[in-house]
Amino acid sequence: MPDYNPDKEGHVGHRFIVQPSTKRPLMKSVTTADGRELKFNHEKRFTTRDVGLARELQKEYGQELIVTRTRHPHIADRGHKYFHAQWPEMPWKKDKEQEL
Repeated sequence: MPDYNPDKEGHVGHRFIVQPSTKRPLMKSVTTADGRELKFNHEKRFTTRDVGLARELQKEYGQELIVTRTRHPHIADRGHKYFHAQWPEMPWKKDKEQEL
C-alpha cells in the first residue's frame, strides 16, 4: 500500500527500514526480483533509500516484512531547527511607527 504524501515532507530525505514482521520463522535475508540478496544486520533489519526497492519488497513479501518510511535529513541539515514564527511587535518598533 503506497503512502499518500502530497509532498509535505519533500524537503526532508527519507529512508526505509525493512524488518521481518515475526521472530518465529527467522529470516536471514530477502531476495529481490532481480536476484540480489539483501541480508539483515545484527538488529534483524536493514535500511534503503530506494523507494522502488522498498515497495517491491513490500508487495512481494506482504505480511512477512514490515517496511517503514522514516525521516532521514541530509547531513548538512541534521540538528537544525528552522523556526519561522510571528513574533509580537517590539515596543521600540511600535513607537517608531507611531512617530511617523
